[in-house]
Amino acid sequence: MSVSVIVAMKNTKIFLSKCIDSLVNQSYKNLNIIIVDDMSEESSKDIIALYNLENIIYIYSTVPVGCGGAREIGRQYSNSKYLCFIDSDDWLDLNYIENAVKAMEKENAEIGMLGLKREYDNMPERPVFKCFYDKIYSFDGIMAFKIMTFQYDLGIKIPPSASNKIYSKKFLDDNLINFKYNINFEDILFNVEAILKSKKVITIPNTFYHHYKRIGSIVQSISTKNIDDMHTSFSSIKYFLIENFPEFSKNNFYNLFEHFFNLIIRQIFQFSQNEEEKKYYTKYSIDKFKDLISIDDYIDYCSAEKLRRHIQPHINDTSIN
Repeated sequence: MSVSVIVAMKNTKIFLSKCIDSLVNQSYKNLNIIIVDDMSEESSKDIIALYNLENIIYIYSTVPVGCGGAREIGRQYSNSKYLCFIDSDDWLDLNYIENAVKAMEKENAEIGMLGLKREYDNMPERPVFKCFYDKIYSFDGIMAFKIMTFQYDLGIKIPPSASNKIYSKKFLDDNLINFKYNINFEDILFNVEAILKSKKVITIPNTFYHHYKRIGSIVQSISTKNIDDMHTSFSSIKYFLIENFPEFSKNNFYNLFEHFFNLIIRQIFQFSQNEEEKKYYTKYSIDKFKDLISIDDYIDYCSAEKLRRHIQPHINDTSIN
């Protein structure tokens, strides 16, 4: 097979058929579908049996592995040239794989990035895109990393998500780039490492991964595990940058960290049940992340105006009358 699509799932059986339908009906047929179930409470073998297709593999893990672990297990069953990753409650445009492979072959790229569209139970009037590409852009890994970590604003976004990307399997294997087991936010470290080690990263236009914003998903909930796992991920990122790319170990790290710490704060204030819970999670997150932040480095990283806004968040007029 030329492409393996690895589907990670856990207790999302009711969404699985829509995901599989978007894969088996792809315009590109030279692919296999590897579904790795992370100890769901109910097996999905009955759903897989309905398709009766030889290119669908279903693996049920009897030990907890997390989304990253499920993806790694799926890789063990793949001999394809390219890898794609999808969550079982999401779906793809029907020309997604065809457009991705054509672009990767034409550009001889190691990583291809496709558009990512948000899907909701109550859809807004206008579509919401986490990233949208209208043409093929080509970058080396260093430039792509600078865009991903907000050093440059060039009119496009590069989210550190594995879902909206296609990867050369040989590139990942040769560079020993792997997902961590049993942690949330595993995509961030994976893509920091993959992008910085890549020679060519491309965008693939007008083709979309559909990300369903499901209530109760990792990004739609708050827990100490979310905070702990983000700390684990960013500790590894900081170590990786210092050891391998020290020129990126300060500003780029803080740019990325600040973006995801803001996500944690939003989760706390959206999904906590009461004032006491909000204060508990806020204190827990500050205590957890303080070892990642050097005050001297953070002051060097921030502009004077940004520091002032931390101290005076409600003051816009700084003149003394």
